[in-house]
Amino acid sequence: SASLLADGIVAEARAALASGLRRPEALAPRIPWALAGYAGDPYASPFQLKALGQLLGRRLAPTSAPRDVFLVAHSAGGPYALRACSELDLPKGWTIKGCALVAPALLDFREDADAYETDAPDLLDLPDAVPETLRARAEAEARIVAFRGLLALPDAFSLPTARRIADGRNLTEAVLGQMDERMAAPEHAATVQRCVEKYTEPLRKDPDTWDVGLLNHYRADRDAEPAGRELLSRARAADVRYLLLTGDVDPIIPPSATERAAGLLGAPPPIVFPSTGHLPMDERPHDVAAALRDFIRGSS
Repeated sequence: SASLLADGIVAEARAALASGLRRPEALAPRIPWALAGYAGDPYASPFQLKALGQLLGRRLAPTSAPRDVFLVAHSAGGPYALRACSELDLPKGWTIKGCALVAPALLDFREDADAYETDAPDLLDLPDAVPETLRARAEAEARIVAFRGLLALPDAFSLPTARRIADGRNLTEAVLGQMDERMAAPEHAATVQRCVEKYTEPLRKDPDTWDVGLLNHYRADRDAEPAGRELLSRARAADVRYLLLTGDVDPIIPPSATERAAGLLGAPPPIVFPSTGHLPMDERPHDVAAALRDFIRGSS
């Protein structure tokens, strides 16, 4: 076990530390933003929305007539889109008219655990007498504690863990695992490969910093931001139309979660695509495009 430790964790820690010394982002991610006139945590959504609003103000207002704005977000991008609906500072005259959310990760599973189904093993050995609702809540809290414990580790240990997301992993199988099983047929091979290339682009473009960005994103103070039902309530009060879309066999965000989110938003029932997983825009691009087109036309 001593040799395993020396050859494994210690070596990884040394390599991560040496690599971190060559990465300005790992040492001082706020400095480039501060020099550009931005303040705050660059990985937190309030900062990102403020920066986006200022960028739009500089780029759009002087050259373009005001127009309607439509937001489209997928999965974990859903909360950012909802915050933008009520918080984004657009140039004068520009208005967010609609927001389309594809398989959105909107619910806090501590509040709505029954909307999710998971095959993950339990972390807690609870007595059988514990009610199912309490059991689900306790398991959710335990997973969050475990995840935050990982994020709290020094970079020398957490960075190699982030790297394992990609290193030695069959990315084609990872993408297919989010799709309906029909996408494994040979006629869809080109589509699947495009998905692999699209979702791994950050790893290729920024091979030395993507893991730092990923960790800092999750380390941002998420508890300080509205989430779950609070976020949905705020978004519902905004003067924005919503459209939700999902796949009927989504293994990440089940249709039941998307349906509940639509109800909490005051939106129509979601459009459910048959034989479709977590990536409707890749599995059924023409159907998704048609739904978005009709939504935009009906909202303008």
